[in-house]
This record gives sequence, C-alpha cells and structure tokens, in this order.
Amino acid sequence: MPKKSVAESREEYILAAKKILLEEGAGAISARRLGLELGYSYTRVYTYFDDIDTLIWQVGLSVNRDLGEIFTAYPKREGFVREDLRVLVVRYIEYHFASPNVFRLFLNQQIQEPPESILREMAEPRHNAYLQLVVEEVVRSEGKKLDVQTVSSLLQSSVYGLLAMYFGSIRVVNKETVIQRAEAFIEFILGAGVG
Repeated sequence: MPKKSVAESREEYILAAKKILLEEGAGAISARRLGLELGYSYTRVYTYFDDIDTLIWQVGLSVNRDLGEIFTAYPKREGFVREDLRVLVVRYIEYHFASPNVFRLFLNQQIQEPPESILREMAEPRHNAYLQLVVEEVVRSEGKKLDVQTVSSLLQSSVYGLLAMYFGSIRVVNKETVIQRAEAFIEFILGAGVG
C-alpha cells in the first residue's frame, strides 16, 4: 500500500473528526477516539496538527465549505428573485437542523482561538458571499434602494440569532418558527426599500 502524503493524512483526520462531530458533537473528538476510528496510535494526530483544537478548526473550515456548496449548488441564473433568497435561507436552516452539532460547534464549543491562517479563511465564508450576491440581485430586480451589504448582514444575523435560540440551552423556538421568522424577516427587510 503506497504511503499517504501529509495532505492525505491530514484530510483523513479531518474527515474522521467531522464524522464524529456530525454524529456525537465536538466534545467527542479526542486523540484517543481518532486513533480508534482510524486504527492508528492516538499520538499520530499530533504529527499533523498542533493540538485537537486546531483539528476542530480545520473541521470547521470543512463545514463552511459544505455550507458554501448548499448555496453554490443552487441553480445560477440571470436575475435571482425573492423566492430564490427564501429557498436558500430555508436550505441553510434545514442544513443546521439536519446536522445540529455543526451549529453547536460554533455556538457552544470551548476551544482556543483559531490560528491566524484559519481565521483568515473563515472570515468570509463562501455562503455569506453567495447570499450577498443573491440579495444584490433581488434588490436590483425589485428596484429597491437598499444597502445590499447591510441587508445581507442583517439577514445572516437574524437567521443566526434564530438558530442560536433553538440550539442554545433554552429552546424558545422550533424549526417551523425559525423558518417562518426568517421568511418574515426577508419580507420585512425587502419591503422596507423604496421601489
């Protein structure tokens, strides 16, 4: 069997940690658990990552890429409309309900600050940029005079807040309420623009 490259070995650990995250949460990711999952010594992970927190941040990057795929897989066409925006936001919400440990990773997990390289890459996830593009086209197609960056940021913050209310320690909303409120916010904020 050919020897794996460093990049292949790192990816193997990231995928194994991601599987654990999705099934059990970030708290279940440990050097020993990864060793058991992959059939290696538990110390081998430290050959590829400074510590488990760095590995967890790499898993976070992988999740951000997955979220980007939800958006970029949406059929791209000329002139997105309000319904496209609603569908994308609902898909984002449904992703988190299907994979609740992903949202909890960023909401609750007590891990150290990410290394600078990871922080730079996570600063502007692809799904945020794509959402802003869709918002821009919707605002333009409706002839609204709205600041696209502000609308996009408010929408992202609103959805994040709704998800935090659900995935936080006190559930004050359910999935349907999160979706309904996100849809209502889209109607409200887009209705605010001068047509």
